[in-house]
Amino acid sequence: MTPGQSCDVVVAGATLGGCLTALAAARRGARVALVEGSPFLGTDLTAVLRLWLAGTPPDDAAGRFLRAVLMPAAEVAEDDVDRSGLDAAWHDETALFRGSIRKGLLGALDAAGVVTLLQCQPAAVLTAAGGRVGGLWLGSKQGLLQLTAPAVIDATAAAAVLRLHTPAAVIDPPRPEHRFTLGFAAAAWPSSRRLAVDPDLGLASSWVGFHAGRHSACPLWAEVAFSRDATAAGPRADRCAVEILARQEAMALLAWLVRTEPALHSAVLAEMAAAVWSTPPAVDAAAVLPSGLWRGPSGLSAAATWSEALACLDQAEALAAAVETAGAGRADAPAALTAARPGPSRVDTAATRLEPLDDPGLGLTLEAVHLASLDGVPHEPGADVLVA
Repeated sequence: MTPGQSCDVVVAGATLGGCLTALAAARRGARVALVEGSPFLGTDLTAVLRLWLAGTPPDDAAGRFLRAVLMPAAEVAEDDVDRSGLDAAWHDETALFRGSIRKGLLGALDAAGVVTLLQCQPAAVLTAAGGRVGGLWLGSKQGLLQLTAPAVIDATAAAAVLRLHTPAAVIDPPRPEHRFTLGFAAAAWPSSRRLAVDPDLGLASSWVGFHAGRHSACPLWAEVAFSRDATAAGPRADRCAVEILARQEAMALLAWLVRTEPALHSAVLAEMAAAVWSTPPAVDAAAVLPSGLWRGPSGLSAAATWSEALACLDQAEALAAAVETAGAGRADAPAALTAARPGPSRVDTAATRLEPLDDPGLGLTLEAVHLASLDGVPHEPGADVLVA
């Protein structure tokens, strides 16, 4: 997709909900573009190293569709972990591959004709007379890209587009949670799938969950959660300090696990990965969103289940139908929304508004621009910043 191109629907955020919404809109005949700031799809299923979904998919059309997207047959055939000696509790979840999820989502989107734009962040919202939303300005390695569309769906986990255009509508999420996954080789199966952490350790976690993996080289996984007081909006130094503390506690917990759990006495730590998880923010029910802007289903929760994934599919189908019914998903945008990018602008960083230095007569405004510098130091209020 080239700069300045238009489509019928632009979906921001390649979460599972965003991908399913893009597919649902494309099946209804819309020309869809899916925008994601990460270099891969399915961010809520793959960026946090989630290797399982609780429960099993139902044997109906929706369940078979999700299974085909998230678990391609070729990947499932590689599962060589022997679970024959485990009780039913160990079988009440489905092990996943991150690679299979990404390939399955990309294949489904390509087959539906969805244009996927990775490593592109929403930078500002395009609006026309009357306040109707008509597209996005995207920040990418190539610079600013303009993507016009009569319908913009925000399916990002952090409600990024709503924060740009209608920040008062977003209710801040709870504090983030650090999750660690520890992969063990040469380990026996624990007697229980959930182990309470000794409170005398003084750690920020209260439990450890065990899961069966997908490869015999790393058949047992342990999942640990740490809740801390740092917020995603806090200073960068504070976030780094919390990250370091969480890793230290993970290692302390690992040492305690090896001493306490007989199944791990001779185990070998094969893999360790960390991720920060935050519950998707809610949208104020009383807030009135402008015409053309929709809040879509976002990321799955930290304890995701197949039922939650199926509910996400239902929400995506309902939203695609609502966009079609509203007539917002067809490229009949006003002529003003097909104009070239605006000229350089003066930014009031305190009010986060763009004030054009000249009036090119385009009928477009950029609203609520979020500025961030590479070194993490915010711009001073009133500073002059040129947006090329």
